[in-house]
Amino acid sequence: YMRCGTYNEKTSKKFKVDGAFVQLKADGSYREFNVQQDIGVTCVSRQGEEYSYPHIEEALLETGLTGAFFGELTVYRNGVLLDRATGNGILRKHEIPEDCIVIFDCWDIVTLDEYNAAKAKVKGKTPYYARWAMVQKYLPDHMHDPFDGDGGSPVRAIECIEVDDISEALKFTAEVMGRGLEGSIIKERDAVFRDGTSNQQLKLKVVIQLEVRVTGFHEGTPGTVREETFGAMTFETDDGKIKGRVSGFKNEELEYFNERREETIGKVITVECNDITKGRNNDHYALSHPRYLEVRDDKDETDTFESAME
Repeated sequence: YMRCGTYNEKTSKKFKVDGAFVQLKADGSYREFNVQQDIGVTCVSRQGEEYSYPHIEEALLETGLTGAFFGELTVYRNGVLLDRATGNGILRKHEIPEDCIVIFDCWDIVTLDEYNAAKAKVKGKTPYYARWAMVQKYLPDHMHDPFDGDGGSPVRAIECIEVDDISEALKFTAEVMGRGLEGSIIKERDAVFRDGTSNQQLKLKVVIQLEVRVTGFHEGTPGTVREETFGAMTFETDDGKIKGRVSGFKNEELEYFNERREETIGKVITVECNDITKGRNNDHYALSHPRYLEVRDDKDETDTFESAME
């Protein structure tokens, strides 16, 4: 599995932007399909758990290609894209409801020789621009309508643009986030396939730091290591418009706050997140992937929704 690095001051110095590809970071669930025309198709998640999606497997066999196809699954109900939590919950159950359809957005095709070599930590030789050309040649464009009864396919190429500078990539990322999605991935033209984290493909997304007030603790799940401390710390902004809970604590922090729950409630803390979202049935906003950073004893007020958006 080839993970993405994160675009930052350090990784950006060596990254080759000229002619790079910027692709939608689909808000779904990762899958890889191993396609062998004379044997069939196998599908696994990032954790190696096996799944089966016959309609997708049939479409991949129809390409006539043999190789490893990488991409992300999203779930549509009656033609409407489901949010990540709902869609991924359906995908984990292995059984897809009759009113739902699973779509595979593909971003890479790797030969089985290079895929198997990567298991032995041997980097591939085929540059990404050639692998992406294969995706474009054999799979429908991202604008393809999978619900077209006359020619619909559950497989398509991921949304992608080519850029020559980072400003173009950030403009695309901002547009993607405006649709409520997480961000994008920027990939070097000559990036090769490898097992592990590759700094030839980097995640582009917003990172925000906000001050919020601790309101309580969410208990740890029985039978887990968090049972003796807590699962998460709950918080909200003083205007009541942003609420949520944060985890990501180190073991010593868990023990420290657990022993000082009463004095911690009401304190202002700094959290880091990637976006501000609102669920359909909520009257408040939430933070995407919040992580705890520190207690702010020097602050008496939190951010507001307005300052957070700014």
